[in-house]
Amino acid sequence: MDLRSVLLENSNIRFNNGDTLLKWEVIQGNAEKIQAILSNPDVNADIINATDDNGNTALRLAVEYDNAEVVKALLAHRDKHG
Repeated sequence: MDLRSVLLENSNIRFNNGDTLLKWEVIQGNAEKIQAILSNPDVNADIINATDDNGNTALRLAVEYDNAEVVKALLAHRDKHG
């Protein structure tokens, strides 16, 4: 099993600097992998609102990278699980 698969199964893991797999995938702009993370029932609004050491959230980065599809998915998931 590769690291990404392990992280997908444990999507709420936060690293020392506050990073999350969700944030990494938002930066990469990979909507398919973001949907896979959001489909994990353990992923709630806390992980979407999680900030890293620089104060960035996955949603903020999606806006910064101008990825409307990801912004919509994050907002819908946050509203559903908030």
